[in-house]
Amino acid sequence: MANEVQNLLKDAAEKTWTRTGFNDLKHINQKISKHENSARHMICSTELALLGTASIAAQLDSAYRQNIIKHNEQVDKNRYLLKRIINCIKFCGKLELALRGHDESEDSENRGIFRELINFTSELDTILKEHLKSATLFKGTSKTVQNEILDSMLEVCQQEIRQQINAAEFLAIQCDETTDISHHCQMVMIFRYLHEGEIQERFWRFLSVTDKTAEGLAKCIEEELGPLLKDSPHKLIAQTYDGANVMSGSSGGVQTKIKQKYQNAHFIHCYAHQLNREQPAKIQKNKDSVQLLKDIDVFEKAIVLIRDTTEDIQQTVENEHGDNGNKRRKVGPEERNCIIAKEVCDIIIVQTKERLSYRGHLEAASLLDTQNFTNYSRYFPAKILNSVVTYYPMVNKEKLKTELEVMYMREDFKNITGGLNLLSLLTNNNLEETFSEVTKLLQIIITTPMSTSEAERCFSTLKRIKSFLRNSMGNERLNALAMMSVNKNLVHNISNFDEKVMEHFISQKDRRLDFTYKH
Repeated sequence: MANEVQNLLKDAAEKTWTRTGFNDLKHINQKISKHENSARHMICSTELALLGTASIAAQLDSAYRQNIIKHNEQVDKNRYLLKRIINCIKFCGKLELALRGHDESEDSENRGIFRELINFTSELDTILKEHLKSATLFKGTSKTVQNEILDSMLEVCQQEIRQQINAAEFLAIQCDETTDISHHCQMVMIFRYLHEGEIQERFWRFLSVTDKTAEGLAKCIEEELGPLLKDSPHKLIAQTYDGANVMSGSSGGVQTKIKQKYQNAHFIHCYAHQLNREQPAKIQKNKDSVQLLKDIDVFEKAIVLIRDTTEDIQQTVENEHGDNGNKRRKVGPEERNCIIAKEVCDIIIVQTKERLSYRGHLEAASLLDTQNFTNYSRYFPAKILNSVVTYYPMVNKEKLKTELEVMYMREDFKNITGGLNLLSLLTNNNLEETFSEVTKLLQIIITTPMSTSEAERCFSTLKRIKSFLRNSMGNERLNALAMMSVNKNLVHNISNFDEKVMEHFISQKDRRLDFTYKH
């Protein structure tokens, strides 16, 4: 075909346009028209238009194409081996097992759980067995590779959490601190948010803390929150800590410093740390906020009653001993105990008011307590509504009032128990637009945590992972293993988790083994 084109060009060549030139300007229009209709001009125009569009790969000889096929087959094999290694590391992380052994040499009888698991798997997998025997460039069992794969697992999980937080309307954080086996201060950070109709409490990471002051702890928290909430600081609606003054202090505590940047981040004292511990089993992750409000009121009244009773006892003691006002009477043991008891009651009352002073989330929950709907339909709780709107300015007061009035009148809502069930009713019946402000308020109530119990569970995981025999473990490895253990369900629900880990691992640097396909 190419020879025919060349002959046609040769036969149809017009030297006037290519070599000798053209000087008959009087007849130039006719000559141009003639040239445009010539085969030479059409062939040249076609060649110019198609220049660069033909696939070079399609024009290569069969040997080169066979080489690409062979390369891709090797990549398939390499990825298969990498996936086996990833699965073994994921297995150890899920069950909080130590990957490394004390002696990983070839003649060791105990090379650690990971190496022994790899060897056991190779007995069932001939491809992996051959790789472990013959590999010289990339065996995949070194400490470095383990850490890089764990880093990739951590990044994939955190990326999934970021996407869920971006999709959520509101976010709450829980933080607590402890000292690990190597005497390093670790602060755990938990994110709580609503995702696809279910409340999620996700472990984020352990933060190694060197500055234990309020400024230092607040800085650590802000560094983690900044990239997540840079465009939506209003999304953070709650921060939950224990009662330590450095965390909960109203003047210079962490909660005050965080609220300076995130104005809607109200401090919620962990209700698992209440002074009344007669029924600790009731303080759980999903403790009803309306009942908590009642419990707090009962507790405060009980302490006041004890204090008042102490004053009566003290007065009785004084009357029995007599007091003529002229001599300094020696204070007896009964009177001294009464004074001490009174002081203790005063401290408890002050601490309760300070730590549990914020009740906006509890008042918001009382608006949606279905047990009160009948009463609210007759006497609308305007005072509570005004208070709630003050706490949560993102809610439209007038529209919320109208929506609540409608809900209080209808029988459909009066038999629903719990905020999640009420929110599910609105979602399942496509009423989120109609009751948009009620939906928003429900999301706030559900997102607000009642305790830091999830943080305590993370500390239990920390102690199992970073044990006495593994006290030199770095923070990144610790975070990755904790993520695999604490967020097991998240790892299970991430689609193509192994493939995503593999792609992140491959992209971090040039590998000695080929993991990238050619086309």
